[in-house]
Amino acid sequence: MKTKYPVRFINENETFKIYNLNDIINGSFLFWSNGLKFDYIQDKTFIADKFQYFKSGEMNHSICKEDNVFNSILLNSVMVDCITLDRDPNYSFISHNIDGHNLQKYIKNYGTLSFLIKSSEPGVYCIAFKNNTLSYVTQYEINKAHEWERKVITLKFNKRASDKNIWDCNDEIGLQIIFTLDSSKPFYGENNEWQKGDYLSTENQTNLSNSDLNTFWISQIKFELGDEATQFIDPDYATELYRLKYKEFQKLFINDKITKIENKLNEIGKEMEDFKILKKSILKSENFQDFRNEVIVKLFKDA
Repeated sequence: MKTKYPVRFINENETFKIYNLNDIINGSFLFWSNGLKFDYIQDKTFIADKFQYFKSGEMNHSICKEDNVFNSILLNSVMVDCITLDRDPNYSFISHNIDGHNLQKYIKNYGTLSFLIKSSEPGVYCIAFKNNTLSYVTQYEINKAHEWERKVITLKFNKRASDKNIWDCNDEIGLQIIFTLDSSKPFYGENNEWQKGDYLSTENQTNLSNSDLNTFWISQIKFELGDEATQFIDPDYATELYRLKYKEFQKLFINDKITKIENKLNEIGKEMEDFKILKKSILKSENFQDFRNEVIVKLFKDA
């Protein structure tokens, strides 16, 4: 294997295989806390956890969780069903956000996206990688109707995309990964190039909404460091739940700590203005070690 990035090993049939960690959270579509089916789904609706649907146009879609089988493996998948056609759509897509602190390692390196895909409408489809400044659009092709196919896309965060000043590598959205269903001329970009602007596809994009008989499925999404795709491993339930709820757990920790700090400040008669500054700093933090700095240890060791 060419890539020299951090890997883990699994033992399958007494043969060791290499796999990278997956930076897509809920890429196996195990968690659906927002519901299992969305008829006539509206713009900006969250579907499976960490995945969101966007649309602009006259089309209507139904989205649901559907069990599928691929190579004798049971899959959780997202199914998109067109129920109102739109032959001249603006756009529709499914999006997943990579947090900034998980994006840092990709800058000046390669990233590889792999996924299982199926559609009733063969043709060229597109993936878009975006931040607030740049877009990278790349094509893939669905060859046969109603058959699962695995796709692999590798992109380099090259010179144009390697400036750390244009990426949020902290607690906000670092990278948006978009699976385009429909697109139109204002959102056409060049294939396989980082470009300034808001692009969703090339002009070759197959529009899913050109027929109310069209259906689209996606499963086993993985985004990893390196220039090769490694095996998709279904995460264990507890680990994936923690990754999903990490920020909620962290906020609970922060709120508990803030309450203790407020009580301590009241005890020692500190100016509340000092606390407001500290509170603002804590709420911006996404790293537990920020709470272990010398100032907090000295001031609030009993909190």
